[in-house]
Amino acid sequence: KETTFEMPWARDPKSKLREALVQEHINDKKIEQFFIDCESVLNQSLLFLKNLNKIELKRNGHSKLVVEIKRQGKSPKKKLSISLMPEKKIEEWIVFDSKVEDSELREIYKNHPILVKAERSSTVHVAVKTDSNELKKGLIYAYLPTQQLSQLPLHINADFYPESSRKSIILSGHQHDQQWNKLLLKKAAKMIADELENLTKHINHNQLFQLIEAAYKAHLNDEDSAFSEFWNCIKK
Repeated sequence: KETTFEMPWARDPKSKLREALVQEHINDKKIEQFFIDCESVLNQSLLFLKNLNKIELKRNGHSKLVVEIKRQGKSPKKKLSISLMPEKKIEEWIVFDSKVEDSELREIYKNHPILVKAERSSTVHVAVKTDSNELKKGLIYAYLPTQQLSQLPLHINADFYPESSRKSIILSGHQHDQQWNKLLLKKAAKMIADELENLTKHINHNQLFQLIEAAYKAHLNDEDSAFSEFWNCIKK
């Protein structure tokens, strides 16, 4: 089944609703930027959305982008193939997942009881690109991509608490949301370290070296950051 949303552009500069919301009207320049933003997000949006297999972006009734995903295998390790049209581009990925250990969940629930009520998923996914076009900069996903870099040439997805803008995840404030996000990143670090040897079956040695080097650089940049866990786990 298909779902269609029809929402006319708010072009009227004298719209009472827009004035009440203190929002400017929409013009052609803003529509063009919106299209560019949609195209950018949709290009990388299907990796962790298990109930979506295909997305099409149309403009004035004409198809401008079609992203389709094919999945092989089952948890905890899947192979994904993503096709992008009309570029006729195909991306190959391997995605592995794991859950935070029960002992660590009990500890964080003890310290932050509000997380028990939140019922957030403790499953973490790591996506590694395996085709010849290497991924230079990975992103943090909260199911959909944020703009926050993972510091490694791979994507990390989990049920993170995002900032209100969804451009990044919460990694400050010393509240339950920061501690939860740090726990999920720590789990991702352990997963990556555990999978290093197996990754040689999917990526070349140069790509593996770049991953390890990126983890080390993230540690050097800020030894106290959540991203320093990548190197701490790898070096063990």
